Amino acid sequence: MHATEKTGYPSIDKPWLKYYSTNEQNVAFEKKTIFDFAWERNKDNLSGIAFEYFGKKTTYDTFFDKVKRTAASLYSIGIRKDDVVTIASMHIPEAVILIYALNYLGAVSNIVYLTLSEKELEDSITNTGSKLLAALDIVIDKAVSVAIKMGIPLVSMSCADSMPELLRSLYKIKNKCKVNLYRNHYRFTDLIKKGSLDKVEKTDTPDSSAVIVYTSGSTGVPKGVMLSSHMINSVAIQAIHGLVDFKRGEKILYILPPFVGIGIVHLHMMLSVGLDMILHIDLTPEKIIKELFKKRPYAFMGGPALVESFLKHKSLNLSHLRYFVGGGGSITDQQIHDVNEKLKECGSEAIYANSYGMTEASASLCYSNNDINRIGSVGVPHWGVNVKVVEPHIQREMQFGEIGELLFTGPQIMMGYYQNEEETANTLIDDREGIKWLKTGDLGYVDEDGYVYITGRIKRIYITKDKDGVVYKLFPQRIEELLKSVKNVSECATVVIEDKDKINVAVAFTTLLKTDEDSKEKTLKLMQSRIESELPEHMRPVRIEIISIFPTTPSGKVDYRHLENYLKDEK
Repeated sequence: MHATEKTGYPSIDKPWLKYYSTNEQNVAFEKKTIFDFAWERNKDNLSGIAFEYFGKKTTYDTFFDKVKRTAASLYSIGIRKDDVVTIASMHIPEAVILIYALNYLGAVSNIVYLTLSEKELEDSITNTGSKLLAALDIVIDKAVSVAIKMGIPLVSMSCADSMPELLRSLYKIKNKCKVNLYRNHYRFTDLIKKGSLDKVEKTDTPDSSAVIVYTSGSTGVPKGVMLSSHMINSVAIQAIHGLVDFKRGEKILYILPPFVGIGIVHLHMMLSVGLDMILHIDLTPEKIIKELFKKRPYAFMGGPALVESFLKHKSLNLSHLRYFVGGGGSITDQQIHDVNEKLKECGSEAIYANSYGMTEASASLCYSNNDINRIGSVGVPHWGVNVKVVEPHIQREMQFGEIGELLFTGPQIMMGYYQNEEETANTLIDDREGIKWLKTGDLGYVDEDGYVYITGRIKRIYITKDKDGVVYKLFPQRIEELLKSVKNVSECATVVIEDKDKINVAVAFTTLLKTDEDSKEKTLKLMQSRIESELPEHMRPVRIEIISIFPTTPSGKVDYRHLENYLKDEK
């Protein structure tokens, strides 16, 4: 076949490559640890600002020094290559330093949600065999309880540790956080002083697991995604040589916590580029948008949850803003149009640049920029990434414009799910050439110019926003499975409805075996107790309805739409 002849199949024709230069397409995905990669990219930029936190600046020189000293201290208390350390924190400087210090040692960061119940935190530590728990002060009571029960050391980190002195003092007065006496407890600020640099050696493990971050898959049961340094570095390399012209030394307002895949991966990307990251940990949408106008960043990475606040904010000067990067397909075309009009009104040349990724793909597969951008699309694949569309269940490849399940391959595709070979095998498949493809569970298509479009989901997955302001995934099936395991519960069906403050919330409907008033009251209390102890806050239904019988479709299945309409009629 002649090189210019088209086949009609995206994975073969790869029309998105026309947006990349030949030099960009030929850049090698060199293998290094994330520490080594960040160092190589910034060894001539040591006086540059790595991040700002409440106005206090940290240079790259100071950052790398603290990473090495933290690594030595961790080594002094017994952390070694391949050991797992569980981290429950926001993106404060100490957490960033800790993750790189563990990578320096060849250890693994098991990064978990702050909203995990005590039991879930125990399970994560047990399942990964974690040797240490590091936790932020806002969840310290839970962390102490778990650490004592599990018999492992605890490192406490405070939101105030890296604040300027006055703010730090005010924070400590306002938030009187006391850690119960525990012989294996270390404060991060003390721990970093313990080790000796001449007693520890840096490891070189680019293909080993660097981090475990969590996604919940099709059933909602948490699964740990194993990402190697090489996979995380691949996204950074794609950004450095990609469509978005990130410039060293420019400011970016950074709001993404490390416990979501996009948080840790993009944090590394920004450090590797050499950007000055403004670490903003208050995830209230209104405060984030206020900072966007106040801090005058060159770039901003936000998402659908911030759109409403952005559109409502007073139109001030945003001429400094070059890139406004969104994510996912959960923002309407009209909203994108309104955001772009607002940006123009504020003097910015940026437009809302949609993107797409999954934790299983190091959180990044497709993206847009100010010029390569189509409303309704999630962008074009990164160079080094390939996409094909297949008919669900039979895997027949489909052509441009045909809707099917999206599959991706590339250097950032995960190693697999931690200790879950069955789910790994269901998610990663090899083709006849031995190429590993990631099944996304998303329905969509690719047009003839290489733009990717998401049209729906094969699985029932929604997004919701917790009281901490972070957007999470909500899985009705997980709620159903939990409640159906409660004594006296016969069946459960969970529907998801829109909510002004939380985007989406769940309502659970159940039928009972015993329906007298005493049994109803006892069962309801038991269901509520199980929900509080076994589900993270963002997953908990806002109410439980006990009904006598479920409405059904002609095929005998639960009629979820009827239940949704019932809730709408209540309003």
